[in-house]
Amino acid sequence: MATKAELTLVGNLDQARAITDSVLGSEGFTVKYADQWTATAERGNAAATIAFGAFAGKKHQHIKIGVAYRSADAGRTILILSKLNSGAAAGVIGMSRATKAFDEAVANIRGAMASSGQLAG
Repeated sequence: MATKAELTLVGNLDQARAITDSVLGSEGFTVKYADQWTATAERGNAAATIAFGAFAGKKHQHIKIGVAYRSADAGRTILILSKLNSGAAAGVIGMSRATKAFDEAVANIRGAMASSGQLAG
């Protein structure tokens, strides 16, 4: 039940961003960048989650993930994914869903980065 994951990447930062955005988009997240290094990915509806709790359903429960890229040595980049909400507004079921959604997003991004050759060994 991690709340943060760091992936070390090699290669083109724009390609890494495109892969991350694509994976998150395929999972229903909308990614909004604050600047070229920081973004927030969100899916669902916060008001519906508060109003209906776990009954808001998997697709409508509000889930928020932080995405940050940090420069590292030897031309590498660190991709930091952070779970920004606990899902508690939807109760125990919601907390479980939020954790599962975050873990799945991290695993899918890791897999996509590995397939593209951007995940550092």
